[in-house]
Amino acid sequence: MAKQKYYAVRKGRQPGIYRTWADCQKQTSGFPGAVFKSFPSQAEAEAFLQGGISSVAPQPHSAARKNKNKLNQSIQNQIDQLRPGQAVVFVDGSFTNHDGRPRYGYGGLIFLPQQAPHQLCQGFSPDQYIDARNVAGEIRGIMAAIDYLLDQAVTTAFIYYDYQGIEAWATGAWSAKKPISQLYVNFLQERQGRINLHFCHVDSHTGVEYNEVVDRLAKKSLGL
Repeated sequence: MAKQKYYAVRKGRQPGIYRTWADCQKQTSGFPGAVFKSFPSQAEAEAFLQGGISSVAPQPHSAARKNKNKLNQSIQNQIDQLRPGQAVVFVDGSFTNHDGRPRYGYGGLIFLPQQAPHQLCQGFSPDQYIDARNVAGEIRGIMAAIDYLLDQAVTTAFIYYDYQGIEAWATGAWSAKKPISQLYVNFLQERQGRINLHFCHVDSHTGVEYNEVVDRLAKKSLGL
């Protein structure tokens, strides 16, 4: 299945982020000096709009480091500007079969306006979802985060994730064929209309600060 892309138009008829190439073309085709680029994640696209990522590749290590810093700063700005009823969430899952004892878990960070981040961290013994390994952890983490947000009367959440299925199952781009994805889709359907979810993909282990934190929390849930 083709990966989803985010088309960031920095200079065009109407600058912004578009989800299809056709929509991007409408804003750039024939526009003098148009500047645009596709990205695998919304966070990178937003950083590009703000001038943090160049439209020329490849980049030297120093430029990549600068772009990583820009992306982290863009995320921090989003957190600092949260309004009542909004939240930013980071989640990750982990799996281990250490000593022949398979188990999975998750780590999460929830940011609410003007509050210290709330941490999530829980491990699970083998169950019907264990075959999904770390994906099961990431999904259980999303579910725990959403229920926490509902208890806090949050109506809009920006969820940062690194496994593509987190968004693809939620939007219906992927069919829910396995127990863990079916659990996830049913969970979201039961809460439909109570919270607006905006999914933001970030690549794992690329220096995105809070994504690295939840990676460590997920491992901690398993005693790693």
